[in-house]
Amino acid sequence: MISNFLYKNRAVFTIGALFFFTLSALLYWNAQEKGHFEVDSVVYDRVAKEFVKTGNVQEPGGGSPVHTQGYHFFLGMVYWITGIDVWKLVLIQVILMFLAILFIVHMSFMLFGQQCARLVFLLALVDPGFYVYPQFLLAETLQLFFISICFERLAAFYAIRKRWMLVVAGIALGFSIIVKPTALFFPIGVALVFLILSKWMTSSLRASDWAFFTAATYVPIFLYVIRNGLLFGYYKFAFLAEANIYHWFNGVIHTHLSHKPLLEILSDMNQKLDSNYSPFDPEHWQPLKDLFFQTCFSHPLVLLYALFQNITKTFFGLYSVQLHLLFDSGIRGNIQPFFEVSGSFFEKIYGYLVWAFRNPYVGVLMLFELVTNMLKWFLCAWGLKGLWDKKSYELIIFFVCVVGCFAIMTGFYGAGRYRLMFEPIILCVASYGLLELYKIYKRIKLESAIR
Repeated sequence: MISNFLYKNRAVFTIGALFFFTLSALLYWNAQEKGHFEVDSVVYDRVAKEFVKTGNVQEPGGGSPVHTQGYHFFLGMVYWITGIDVWKLVLIQVILMFLAILFIVHMSFMLFGQQCARLVFLLALVDPGFYVYPQFLLAETLQLFFISICFERLAAFYAIRKRWMLVVAGIALGFSIIVKPTALFFPIGVALVFLILSKWMTSSLRASDWAFFTAATYVPIFLYVIRNGLLFGYYKFAFLAEANIYHWFNGVIHTHLSHKPLLEILSDMNQKLDSNYSPFDPEHWQPLKDLFFQTCFSHPLVLLYALFQNITKTFFGLYSVQLHLLFDSGIRGNIQPFFEVSGSFFEKIYGYLVWAFRNPYVGVLMLFELVTNMLKWFLCAWGLKGLWDKKSYELIIFFVCVVGCFAIMTGFYGAGRYRLMFEPIILCVASYGLLELYKIYKRIKLESAIR
């Protein structure tokens, strides 16, 4: 079935592949040598080089990396096999991203048919996110690759009902979580939602199906935690969790309360850390943990506002803003967030546009992405309406659970690039919405012709 679809549309996929790889090559050709390195890239690169030397995913000297280590391992293997050349890594990531697009197209084909799949492919080819992140030493490309496999296998199970597909989907999702824990609570969350709603609606997935999927997801994570304990002495999944919540997000909340610069507040918080313990020990973060919960209970509205602001960044942040770094490595770590522009709402817009157009080409692309994002969200809303009219409640719930679970995880630290993990769902639903609008247009045109 899929082979026939690919064969019938071979010209579209061939031209699309040429377009995708040519544009990716042009981006690499015009990038600065150090432009491929974001703030986190330095850590990834350092640990990967240590892997080449020692065969272990660890910091120089034997310490644990603060991030989950899936991307460190991937990067280390690329360095070990191909040598330490950025262009080879970028090429591999561009290939992985194109494969991710094909998995997303297949997912939409299994759920909504050929027309929707073609539209998803075309929308992906003009989506900046699929071009930007393969250019960087960042985990997003590898993470999306595994997540797209998960979604594609879930869609295949929805259509064919072979349980091994759930196992593959779960393992792929587990690997994506080891790369970056965006989907950490998704299997449990979606299973609980369907379990609760099973009292009012019939689900095509039984409880045992969700159990298979959930178990397959967490088995790699369980083994990863055991490995951390044996190698580093800490049976932890994410060594960075305390820093994200009790240090960074705590600092963001206090900027809203005190109106002081974030860096000043973070510096003050560093003085409160218990230096008698390692950053990997809970006791090290206990003073900030106490301060965090005290602040949350004292100012719950500020907490909700900070969470809402971060999730808003995830939903509406622009992928193309990263291109400023690709073409000007001097701004690493100084990308201007919209919410941090001073002034009123319209002054923020003006200030952000001035910053965006420091490179006119990137500024134009950012405007293009902003307009297309608004159109995609409108089409998503129309697509959900179309699914509701057809009583496809199960798909609606699943799509909302994906977006909700992934987005909530960014409440402590929001950025547009984290939306890339649920971009497959956005493209799929938006394409379906576009088809529904086209059907309305054809019906109106036919009625006009009859009159």
